[in-house]
Amino acid sequence: MTIRINQADVDFVLEKETTVKELAASLYSWAASQDLAVVSLLADGRAIDGVEPMALSEITTIEVEVVPSRDQAKAQVEVVADFFSLMERGLTSPNEELKAQLHQEFIKIRGALFPLLDPIASRLTPSLTVLDGSWDDLQPIEQAVRTLAIETESSFWELQNPLAAVSDSLQRLDDCLGSLADLGKFFQTGQDRDGFELILKLFTVLEDLSRRASLVFRIQNSEDHWEQFHGDLQPVLQETENALAAGDYILLTDLIEYELTPRLRSARSCFSELVVLDPASDVL
Repeated sequence: MTIRINQADVDFVLEKETTVKELAASLYSWAASQDLAVVSLLADGRAIDGVEPMALSEITTIEVEVVPSRDQAKAQVEVVADFFSLMERGLTSPNEELKAQLHQEFIKIRGALFPLLDPIASRLTPSLTVLDGSWDDLQPIEQAVRTLAIETESSFWELQNPLAAVSDSLQRLDDCLGSLADLGKFFQTGQDRDGFELILKLFTVLEDLSRRASLVFRIQNSEDHWEQFHGDLQPVLQETENALAAGDYILLTDLIEYELTPRLRSARSCFSELVVLDPASDVL
């Protein structure tokens, strides 16, 4: 049996391991002793979960991917994003056996999604609920997988490039604030749905910005301005949410126009000492 770690053959000395489960435990233990993390474990190209009783005598090649422990979350998200991207392509294949295999692989990877992807759980849950159900009708399955591929790829991108992700969020925030000038008109003319879409878009952008800012400041260890900005924003956001829940659209538009928008326009200044963020070119 050949054991490859990060695509290189290694002389991994087996002691008493006779099953895939036992070997997986040894590999995880070895990685931890080296301040590494195992992010992928394949037996003859098939993902294993570390609990399978299959005998090592039945295996030709074990492939292991490890990363420094500090990069574990990013690498795991990349594996998940790659899986859903592969799954999206595979579901369009006429190969029914491949689709069945993807279903089984999804069941395995499903349990590893949380708490890894907790920050975007609300965006993933509806699509995961579809995949947890029947696969007899592939059309909703394909749409759900497409959404999961987009969201997990975006999550990996922001972990890999947090500064670029913050720049993207700030630009989208500027675009949202420009669009909010139409909010009052929408509610006054009975176009409530368009108004709600603007508000949902704004809250989504703020959610992204908050998450991405935390990633940046975790790296840079300089978050005083952001914490003050974020703290001052919370009471206004709560009032806005209360007005929205109460259906008080006059108060809602006033809060957004006179209280929320001016505060949000200062968001970019929280990052001025950290990095120059170019809103036009998105070049850092």
